[in-house]
Amino acid sequence: MVIEIDPGGTLAETLGVPRRIPESGRRAVEVRAMPRFDVTFIPFVWKTSPDTSAVDLAQAMEADPMGHEMLGPTRTLLPVAEIAVKAHAPVETDTNDAHELWHAAGLIATMEGGDSYYMGLLSGDYEGASGIATLGQKTAFSVTDATVIAHEFGHNLSLQHAPCGDPLGVDAAYPYPDASPGGFGYDFGEQRLVSPDEHHDLMAYCGPSWISDFNFDKSLRYLLHTEGLLRPPAAAAPPEPVSALMVWGGVRGGSSPYLEPAFVTEAPPGLPRAPGPWRVTGAAADGTALFDLSFAMPVTTDGDGSTGFAFAVPVQPVWAGALTAITLAGPAGSFTLERDSGPPVTVLRDAPTGQVIGIVREPLAAEALRGFTEPGLHSRGIPEPAAWIQ
Repeated sequence: MVIEIDPGGTLAETLGVPRRIPESGRRAVEVRAMPRFDVTFIPFVWKTSPDTSAVDLAQAMEADPMGHEMLGPTRTLLPVAEIAVKAHAPVETDTNDAHELWHAAGLIATMEGGDSYYMGLLSGDYEGASGIATLGQKTAFSVTDATVIAHEFGHNLSLQHAPCGDPLGVDAAYPYPDASPGGFGYDFGEQRLVSPDEHHDLMAYCGPSWISDFNFDKSLRYLLHTEGLLRPPAAAAPPEPVSALMVWGGVRGGSSPYLEPAFVTEAPPGLPRAPGPWRVTGAAADGTALFDLSFAMPVTTDGDGSTGFAFAVPVQPVWAGALTAITLAGPAGSFTLERDSGPPVTVLRDAPTGQVIGIVREPLAAEALRGFTEPGLHSRGIPEPAAWIQ
């Protein structure tokens, strides 16, 4: 690349800048072909105040992902070229809590075995953070705000917070004060320069937002690296669903481990990718270990530090009568789930598509829906013997 300032004119001298950059020869420019950015948007409908505009929004983004304004900051500020969107079936929920909805999005992604980025959406009133994402992984939740959506995708692409607005999890290596982008940008949509003195990095809690060279380069290299290592070859078939025990839980507020009621359903195997300081184990009444998984707890950088996981563990024939407890243990303590540990959870799936269409925690409603779903998708703790898929 060669840049010539006002060839034949006097602007370069007036500005006091070189007429040619570089002064001789050519500067090499690194050009990368980016993989397609595949997104599944899950529109949640809170039954207490059912606002369905997130459903319409997901469908509109599916129809026009490269032109829809809600994806404008994602296209402009992150290293994505082509975006492909799939609108998930609406999912009815009895909570509008951001952490619970983020956790539900992760459960749905595991149950359905999707390889895309899964982001839950909620329109209307919400509790907690406006967005939550798993750092360096593919699940997130956002309200219907274009900048929040891009911010959460930034976390998925390994970006931590930039230092403005007092967020948790600030990137200690961020090179510019007050989350400045560090240099001028150019907005091709509005055809104008973007001043670093008037904008903050997308990953800060301050606005208006632009992107720094530091975070753009970091997310670009992360995306290229992970897509190359983790995306299966085009010819490879996705894993076939098996009878799976859905084990999910996490840590609330950074210090309180918990497990959700486990249930049995057909799902592609979804196990930890690497060992870590946390373990989840299933045991028989005599203490015999039936399964033992080591993993690193996912990191979230928005909200109060609560986090979670969801695994689809292939079922062994003996578990139906033998499994009596599941224990989560790690640096923040431990929690044991038993047959009737707490209020029930009922998950509803659409039979033809297999998509989740409801997650109900309210006890009376969960019990009332018990006969409208697979036996294994209703649980108070450890699945009942009759719920296991044979």
